Amino acid sequence: MSSSATIPNLGEKITLLLHSGRSEVQSEAALLKELKIGKDYLSRLKSGTRVIADEKLQQLSEIFRIPPPDWYLPLAQFGEKISISRFQVASITGAHLPGIDFDSRNSDARRIASLFRIIEGYWESYYYSVSKVGQILVSRDLLVVQRVTPDNFIECEIIDGSFTYTGWCFPIPNHLYFILEKKDLLNEIIVYVTNLPERQPPRLYGVILCLSGGVDEVHSCPAAAKVAFRYLGNDDAMRRKHGLGPAEDVPAFMAQHVPTYIDPAEKHDVETREILDVISNIVVPGTIPSALRVTK
Repeated sequence: MSSSATIPNLGEKITLLLHSGRSEVQSEAALLKELKIGKDYLSRLKSGTRVIADEKLQQLSEIFRIPPPDWYLPLAQFGEKISISRFQVASITGAHLPGIDFDSRNSDARRIASLFRIIEGYWESYYYSVSKVGQILVSRDLLVVQRVTPDNFIECEIIDGSFTYTGWCFPIPNHLYFILEKKDLLNEIIVYVTNLPERQPPRLYGVILCLSGGVDEVHSCPAAAKVAFRYLGNDDAMRRKHGLGPAEDVPAFMAQHVPTYIDPAEKHDVETREILDVISNIVVPGTIPSALRVTK
């Protein structure tokens, strides 16, 4: 009995493969003949209005020498698997090109590799919540620094317990920038600017620019606050620390246990108290406020 599956961006992936030279099949006409299907059937598969049967996925895998699990990768990673850069992916498929580039961005491969070795893994981020308007709380989110892309951005994500934000970080002289967007809903972009890490374990301090919710279900407003990141360790370190077995999902475990709200009035260990002092919202004469919310 056959089954079927929904593969994200199947049409774009087929288009990439026809351009990749991985197979003698390099046109839609040749693919139709090889799969023994009609043009309308292929069109609906590519548009996502029809799911692909397991046997047809297996045929595609054999034609293009792609392991079936790889079909489920995000489009940019799928392109990398078949040696097509994300710039080529955007050019060939017309897909969204992720990332924003700047002349000031340090894209030196050795410099990025060195930075990644320092910051790879899991971090706690702390800032006074700009959404919990009814009480003063600190939001502790999870930052996961994941990998270096072929064009020397560093992929990362932020998980706050309710939403996941995906994006990149990159260095410019003396600072580190993070730019991420809210996954699925796509209704918010957040930006962090911090120092470059200069010690072990690394620490990051800076500012977050985001949207403040909490007023009602449909309205939000721009907000900014001081932020501090505390490094927890990489995958192996988290497995050792939390006694996780080889088959256990470290990112899922961390996403479940790190994001929370902290009451700054409660007792905390010395290191956490130091962080809370650094991101304090108390404003004294002659200083710039450490958190801003636009209310009109």
